[in-house]
Amino acid sequence: MKIIFPSTENFQLAKSLLQTIEKSGEEAYIVGGAVRDTILERQVSDIDIATSATPEKIIQLFAKTLPTGIAHGTVSVYEHDHWFEVTTFREEGPYDDGRHPRYVHFDTNLVGDLSRRDFTINAMAMDQNGELRDPFHGYDDLLAKIVRAVGDAKSRFQEDGLRVARAFRFAATLGFTIAESTMAALSSSASFLDKVAAERRLEEWSKFLGALTAPKCDWIPDAIVSKWTGWNDFLFSTCCHQITEVDGVYDRLALIFLLTESNADARLETMMRTLRYSRKGIEEVLALVQASQTWRMTSPIRMTLPFGKALSSYGESLLERAVRLNVIQDPLLTLDDELALSIKWLNEHPIRTLKDLAIQGSDLIRDLSVQGPMIGMALEHLFDLVANNQLDNTYESLMKEANDWIMETVTDEQVIRKLLQTAPKNLLIYEYKKLSSTNDVAREKIAEARVPMLAVFTDHQESGRGRQGRAWVLPPGKGLALSLAFRLEGEDRYRLQEWPLFAALTVRSALSSIGIEKARIKWPNDIFIEGKKVCGILTEMRTIDKEVHLVVGIGINVNAELNDFPDDLKSKVTSLKITQMKSISINMLTARLIDEFYELLLKYQAKKRFSDQKEEYERYCITLGQHVHVRQGHDTVIGIAQRIDEEGTLWIGNDQGSVIPIRSGEIIENSEDRV
Repeated sequence: MKIIFPSTENFQLAKSLLQTIEKSGEEAYIVGGAVRDTILERQVSDIDIATSATPEKIIQLFAKTLPTGIAHGTVSVYEHDHWFEVTTFREEGPYDDGRHPRYVHFDTNLVGDLSRRDFTINAMAMDQNGELRDPFHGYDDLLAKIVRAVGDAKSRFQEDGLRVARAFRFAATLGFTIAESTMAALSSSASFLDKVAAERRLEEWSKFLGALTAPKCDWIPDAIVSKWTGWNDFLFSTCCHQITEVDGVYDRLALIFLLTESNADARLETMMRTLRYSRKGIEEVLALVQASQTWRMTSPIRMTLPFGKALSSYGESLLERAVRLNVIQDPLLTLDDELALSIKWLNEHPIRTLKDLAIQGSDLIRDLSVQGPMIGMALEHLFDLVANNQLDNTYESLMKEANDWIMETVTDEQVIRKLLQTAPKNLLIYEYKKLSSTNDVAREKIAEARVPMLAVFTDHQESGRGRQGRAWVLPPGKGLALSLAFRLEGEDRYRLQEWPLFAALTVRSALSSIGIEKARIKWPNDIFIEGKKVCGILTEMRTIDKEVHLVVGIGINVNAELNDFPDDLKSKVTSLKITQMKSISINMLTARLIDEFYELLLKYQAKKRFSDQKEEYERYCITLGQHVHVRQGHDTVIGIAQRIDEEGTLWIGNDQGSVIPIRSGEIIENSEDRV
């Protein structure tokens, strides 16, 4: 059969190569994808040539060559700005590694060479006159739009696991179906993908994902996609039809993560790295996911610096893309309305990056003597206000706001004293730039000083501890470690079981005083916001004679970003900045905490008991009504948290019908301590 030989430059150059090889007494043919796409009238970029000539002879025949794969018979030939891969007819030995033959033989013919190829549509050749060589009936399969393995399908896939992915990729990009016998072999060949390098799997995955249409979603097994991507237990079938409603590989990837991962922005980087995506690709998909989440979950929507940077990097079309992802996820939304709303929102927010501010870091250094990380934090604070139309973008207004904010935000004991409202201005307050544990220092200080209360704090704690001896470490400048030490006398030392619950209420009240109303308590004294831990409290005591030295250690994630947390905690912890979408004054927070605990001490000494605040505690407690595991030493009590009594005891109803009192302990998740 004869087909029309293309007149394009690359084919005419290839024809000249064929003629040169044939004049030397050898056979030569255009093979593989170039033949397939010529028949389909698709554009051809790369042209491969198969020949009876040895690699050494090809090097002799042409002026410019590279031995790109000479061990397997391949030489690259350069002609007039085009490269052609010329490979000697070959037969292959066993595939020991599932990707490469142990050896190759060059003493074969064209049919023998074509027999080693993956699919019939790729096992065709044509000569310089357009005569088709088709020993495996690939032309018929092209007309029928079928992907069919050459020979025994299972053997082809076992030889090279990448062929498993290529079968689905060709079906998707060409709009073909897969032959029944080939599909049967594919269904049992997912494990062969294990031996394929991630970079090769990524190349095929990107082509497949970009070309996928909804009808193809019904025939690709989840097991194969999971092996293909390296994403364990990934159920592609649950999101396949929806992702075909949006165009673009990165947009489809973002939608996959949004649909299948409860913590998409925390998980996607790990998953994309598994498949060896580039840093640039990961950042674009992450920007899409975060833009989508911000637009969908936040009201009113604030322009944040990461959001603004993403818009600057990827264009304002990023928001349009994110809106489309949201409309696909929520059938109640209409695309036209959401797009109109996004355009209006963009027009109402005047700046995108720090460069758009009327001042720069050098101005803060020169005029306000700001140094170190605080420069960036101050600029980010100014950006938040200007971008959301809360401050004029002028040099004068920005410098005034920066000065006021720095006075409140840079951790400084003197600034904190000025911000105190109820605690004495001469209260002992010890500030440390860096500390191993504020609780340890507070215990030493209260033993030395004859005072009822003192405070120790730092924004850089290196080896603090939480309950059960766990470490609690602060990112420098982004958190608060505050320990409040008390000297309790007389009967007060018999009421110590109330302090963890009092402390939790007091921290919640302090957060409320600076506008953070979403804080809730996990019994007895962890602070959560929207289901994620933001603060831990550790109460420790020591008895000396008739005195009790009580230390309440508070660790709060204040201005930490998501990436400041370890990967295994990103889905379980948060910070005040993340939840409020703006930086928080650590000085102001510290002052409010000291005030609130000073008032607590006065109430405690006046014999105010937990029963007086039981109703308030229950109102903010997220533990009641939940199925919980409570650790007590080496034992774990499992059941439903039913109530908290007047002494702060938690009562658990178990499956045997018993109600068990828990006076101290720790609620854990699924019998495994995570946070």
